[in-house]
Amino acid sequence: MVSHGGYLQLKDVRLAATGEWTPPAGGWCFVRVESGQGYWLGQPTVHELGPGDGLIISGDDPGTLRASRLGLLRLQYFQFSPEVLTGFLTMSERQQFETAQRTPGVRRLPAGETLARQFNALATEATTAHPLFLRCKLVELVAAALAEEMREPTPESVRHASATDRFIRLIHPMSDSELIQHTPGELATLCGCSLRHFSRLFRQQFGMSIRSKQTELRIARARQLLLDPASKIVHVALESGYRHLGLFNATFKRRLGMTPTEWRRQHLAPSPVAATTGGVSGTPGRAEPAGTRSNTTGVSES
Repeated sequence: MVSHGGYLQLKDVRLAATGEWTPPAGGWCFVRVESGQGYWLGQPTVHELGPGDGLIISGDDPGTLRASRLGLLRLQYFQFSPEVLTGFLTMSERQQFETAQRTPGVRRLPAGETLARQFNALATEATTAHPLFLRCKLVELVAAALAEEMREPTPESVRHASATDRFIRLIHPMSDSELIQHTPGELATLCGCSLRHFSRLFRQQFGMSIRSKQTELRIARARQLLLDPASKIVHVALESGYRHLGLFNATFKRRLGMTPTEWRRQHLAPSPVAATTGGVSGTPGRAEPAGTRSNTTGVSES
């Protein structure tokens, strides 16, 4: 489990009376009201918020949080994206997350609701918790909050579909780190069917070809590994499922428009936005609003 780019980090926002803040885009944003009164101004949803209330914002929902005229509004938030759990999620879980993420929406968590109480208790623990413990607890909160979206569908009974049954039993629970280490032919053999039939089943289940999905997961894994400056490019290639460095470099550049070395140099360099305006890590080009402070260790700044 890897935390990078500002995800799974508890951060603080302070808004003066009538001040507004737009949550960062990408994945889900979990927000809680630490103190004060405010409003979520969505399209068309409007929620009144008080101390202990929370919001779960998904799919880049176009809305803003506004402090009331009564005074300061203190918020805490963190972001979550399935990409930060590359190598941890199963194929089925990743598919469900990606499907849910494409649907914009906002869910209000009243202060008395179980999830809101868990979020508030976690924020209190963050002042003394180890960062790794905090990230694990944030993932646990995400899993509890998105349990309905992650519910496994009941398999339909299909006559004469033994290959389909084996696909569901073997491929759905497979982690993406396992998937990228096998060739499509090996996966087809595992399911006891031809490569052509396996490819058709994969597209039916996940909406894309097996090769496209493997490339997507390998590049996501490579991006995580490249954030460690001590990792050699050749080792990144091997751990991402590429047996030839040249193929890795060519695929990476075709997907992201730059070589792995260039990508690492760009993403490990200090952000000019963050250095001059206090920008939010992980949201390039979007600066934090006035009064916003990042807390990358989970320790509240007073």
